[in-house]
Amino acid sequence: MGFSTQEVSDIKESWEVPKTNLTDSGAAILVHFVTKYPQNLVHFPFKDVPVADLNVSYQLTIFRLFL
Repeated sequence: MGFSTQEVSDIKESWEVPKTNLTDSGAAILVHFVTKYPQNLVHFPFKDVPVADLNVSYQLTIFRLFL
């Protein structure tokens, strides 16, 4: 079962705002995900960084981890 034409249109429209700044949007989605499901943080290379620190300075934290 696939999406209807309207559903596809709605999904595309819902991504208009996030895609204007993919890095910030992606980081915000990731922080929200690990905040809601902290048990999944173990699957990321920054698993030892407290979620609160990711939320405050995610760009610096992620940049530092990949140096």
